[in-house]
Amino acid sequence: MSYSPAPITVLTVTLTTPWFAVQSDLHQKKIHRSKPPGKIRIDARKTQIPEKVEEFEEALEAALLKKPASENAEQRWSYLRDTLHRTALGVFGRKQGKTQDWFEEYASELNVVIEEKRTALLEHKRSPSQLTLQVLRTARSKVQRMARQCANKFWLDLCKSIQSSAETGNIRGMYEGIKKAIGPTQNGSAPLKSLPGETITDRGKQMERWLEHYSELYARENTINETTLDSIETLSVLWELDTVPTLEEMSKAVDSLRSGKAPGMDGIPPEVIKNAKGVLLPELHDILCQCWEEGEIPQDMKDSNIVTLYKNKGDRSDCNNYRGISLLSIVGKIFARVVLGRLQRLADRVYPESQCGFRSERSTIDMIFSLRQLQEKCREQRQPLYIAFIDLTKAFDLVNRDGLFKTLAKIGCPPKLLRMIQSFHTGMKGVVQFDGSSSEAFDIRSGVKQGCVLAPTLFGIFFAVMLKHAFGSSAEGVYLHTRSDGKLFNLARLKAKTKIREVLIRDLLFADDAALAAHSVNKLQTLLDKFSAACQDFSLTISIKKTQVMCQGVDHPPAVTINNYELEVVPKFTYLGSTVTDNLSLEAEINSAWQKVFYVSAAISVSGSVVALGFLRTDPVSWAQDPDVDKLFQPARHKLINDR
Repeated sequence: MSYSPAPITVLTVTLTTPWFAVQSDLHQKKIHRSKPPGKIRIDARKTQIPEKVEEFEEALEAALLKKPASENAEQRWSYLRDTLHRTALGVFGRKQGKTQDWFEEYASELNVVIEEKRTALLEHKRSPSQLTLQVLRTARSKVQRMARQCANKFWLDLCKSIQSSAETGNIRGMYEGIKKAIGPTQNGSAPLKSLPGETITDRGKQMERWLEHYSELYARENTINETTLDSIETLSVLWELDTVPTLEEMSKAVDSLRSGKAPGMDGIPPEVIKNAKGVLLPELHDILCQCWEEGEIPQDMKDSNIVTLYKNKGDRSDCNNYRGISLLSIVGKIFARVVLGRLQRLADRVYPESQCGFRSERSTIDMIFSLRQLQEKCREQRQPLYIAFIDLTKAFDLVNRDGLFKTLAKIGCPPKLLRMIQSFHTGMKGVVQFDGSSSEAFDIRSGVKQGCVLAPTLFGIFFAVMLKHAFGSSAEGVYLHTRSDGKLFNLARLKAKTKIREVLIRDLLFADDAALAAHSVNKLQTLLDKFSAACQDFSLTISIKKTQVMCQGVDHPPAVTINNYELEVVPKFTYLGSTVTDNLSLEAEINSAWQKVFYVSAAISVSGSVVALGFLRTDPVSWAQDPDVDKLFQPARHKLINDR
């Protein structure tokens, strides 16, 4: 028998269309990730309705008449908290998500004409004729015309509001308007890296990584040796700070609350407390006075929800490049603000004149102005200037609490006030909020909590004592001769031997941002050595890689070290948001400002609002056709594309 294979049929296809004319349309599929239902939030916007506020006050007052007898502050606060939340939710209702755009603003007017168009369309489909077609076209034109009018009115009113806020100094209102114009931000998160450096994309494992990061960060209990603490100067105790808080102090603390702030774990927004002040104030004051005597505050006033904010520099996948912000109980913030009023009395005893962070009537503007003036005076006198910009690693999070409390006692903090400050931190627990989910609770044993009103002042006191320990009566720095009488440009008066004041400028401080200045490399090195030694004594860590040196009026870059590691010398540095350079040129600062302007304009254009703005109908870069200007805007354009 012979085997013959079956015939194979080959199908040939002749393409008449050239290969370069073949196109494909590909779209990325949006991945849907289910999120757990969020917590019930009170609609704080309804607190602006007088009738609702009156109804809420009456309901709350009636509910508090039924309060049970409680022995300790914890039980009293638990009942008040639950009653307040339940009553506010019943009166104001649950907060609903709402898109803030031009259509929502005029939805009631637009829905009428849209319904007319829908009716005309159905009628035309049911009985098509020239008459029904004409009615449909008229209805469509009316919808389009009204939509354009509403959109233009919305955006023009928004622009006027932004301009008015800018002219009247309402910075917060100006930024809120710009944020509204740009539209909602993208909430997508970047992949994270594990401790070994592996990339994590799974949301569940990312939550585990955040929990691991914060648990490890806040579990560090650095120590300060007793010799260092003994070297701190002991000041007299201010016993008047131990008196029981007054109703007036509590009232001022409630009035100082800012609306629109996120609530803590109890879900009570500040607007609810402010609008029920008449009913709540006596109750809250009684609880605070009891806490003052017992030396302990309720647990949920200590605990925090931790949210992460990217610092806008460094690798997004590195957890260390994010800042953890604590969302705290609003009532806990009120109690903390009462304590803050007394704590600031202690801070004024130790703060150096150069500290402008979180102090009344001082801001970043003061430090930026001081630095630029220092540069200009050194150039006028043809003196070299060396500046070291020091970056501390997780400064607020790594403060040793035991050392902080002992430092407060050293500078005159009385026992009851000290126990209240300790109670805000002892036994504190945190929960990480990420992608709509919450982690397990973990202990927070170190640092001052960012988001608490006490944190900046507590750190400022700790940092001020450390600087005094570091420099003491050190003479290194930049000396200025000044005289406050006479005319500004009468330089002959500065040659007088009397009425001349000599000022030493050694450090420029804003919270944990520190800059050290000197006329020579050796003196700057001496200052850095003393600062580094003091950081070791107080268990603070200098970020060597982020600490940089800038100099002017010198021929060669200096070799400056910290712990035998040579610091990077840079021609420019962004100090508190302002770009300073070694040649005192403002070009880099102006370029940075223009890039921000372009970024916002392009973001508004991408959001679609630029079509409605009467003065921005053209492309946002039409006024910048110059090639040099276009090159200037390239970084902002790339950043916008990456963010989108």
